[in-house]
Amino acid sequence: MSLLFLNFLILLLFSPFAFSKNALLKNGLFALLILCIIFLSVFQTSSPDLDNYKLIYYGKYFRHIEPVYMDIVSFFRFIGLNFYPFWAVQAFFLSLLFYRLVVMYADDRLLTSLLFINSYFISKQLIQTRNFFSILILLFMVRFVIERKYKVACLLYGLSSGIHYSTLLFAPLFFAHNKKFEKLFFFIVMISPIFLVYPLINLLSTISALQISDKYVAAYYIAQLNTESDLGRSVFQIARGFFLLVSIFLTIKKYDSKDKGLAFLVLEGLFFKFAFSSIGHLASRLSEVFLFAEVLLLPNITKYIQNKTLYKAILVAYSFFLLISSKNTYPQFFENFTLFDYR
Repeated sequence: MSLLFLNFLILLLFSPFAFSKNALLKNGLFALLILCIIFLSVFQTSSPDLDNYKLIYYGKYFRHIEPVYMDIVSFFRFIGLNFYPFWAVQAFFLSLLFYRLVVMYADDRLLTSLLFINSYFISKQLIQTRNFFSILILLFMVRFVIERKYKVACLLYGLSSGIHYSTLLFAPLFFAHNKKFEKLFFFIVMISPIFLVYPLINLLSTISALQISDKYVAAYYIAQLNTESDLGRSVFQIARGFFLLVSIFLTIKKYDSKDKGLAFLVLEGLFFKFAFSSIGHLASRLSEVFLFAEVLLLPNITKYIQNKTLYKAILVAYSFFLLISSKNTYPQFFENFTLFDYR
């Protein structure tokens, strides 16, 4: 099956309805898209990381995996599930989490889902599953921070970090919606990678050398740091960054607290991507943790734009370019995409 053709067909069939004013029709199509997401994620068997997840599930993986995720895996092994039923249950649960996230944040659920299915659905839900799991939980956390329910937010922060350590970078968000710290936070968000990334490199190198912790963890991240990546410097990524910056800075003064929180995430992600693209693939991986918020923010910006039809047309085109970017990033996955191939 051609994943590129399938996604292009979904975009072609659903995008005209993004311009509709019929809320009932759009919500129905949104539900249909969620069913597509559930079906593809539950039954796909071609993820590049699938073999690694099998090893993780059966306790044979060579490096340390975050403790909360291992507890989840241990529970499903304890109740007697084999790997593929576990994989299906996990995919179904993540799809439901995404659905709840869209309902919580998105003003235009159909357009949000179209952006997602052509970008992060491929790179995160189908491939980088643990990372996707942790990002979804963190975005729920953001809403509780906005509502100043810090106990629940701390619980979600710990849960997310226990599934994937990359979300530890979200800690400054606890101060994002305190008016006393808002301007200071914005400044910190934009410069924090300067002070975080290079000490991180030295720390990981030291850990690896002294074998204080799991050497495979440090070795993995150092390998990511030493892998050259042009993701932050390609023409498409520069155009993408420019589009996001223009969209945000032309409208940010009008944002409610929900959209402001999403905008902070996107800006931090852009800074990680471009400021540290030269140090390897890790910078790009970390930036995507924050940039995921763009699929929620961009459709919401429509309400702040005078020419809403034009902006929606731009977002449909942007969704197409995200799909092409995903195809270029994971060409083998697109070419070898399979369903129901249980081996």
